[in-house]
Amino acid sequence: MSEDRLDFVIAALGRLEAGQAHLHEEQTRLRTDLLKQGERVLNEVASLRDDMTVTMARMDRLDSAVGLAVVELRAMHGAFSKLSQRVRTLEGPLQ
Repeated sequence: MSEDRLDFVIAALGRLEAGQAHLHEEQTRLRTDLLKQGERVLNEVASLRDDMTVTMARMDRLDSAVGLAVVELRAMHGAFSKLSQRVRTLEGPLQ
């Protein structure tokens, strides 16, 4: 009977070793998958950072262009005001 128990224990240990080997393989596969996913996430973050850099550069250029347009519009308004004043001055004696 003790030999039966020994066989049972040896068989159980064999199953346990097989289960441990399977778990080790699964753990290795999961670790590899997680590393790949982490690498993809890092690549996406880098891509987003590059996109944000380009977008911010475009925004800076647009801001500069709008600022220059405002300056030009104010200059045109000043010139129009002066011209309008001259026309009123010239029309004054005609009325």
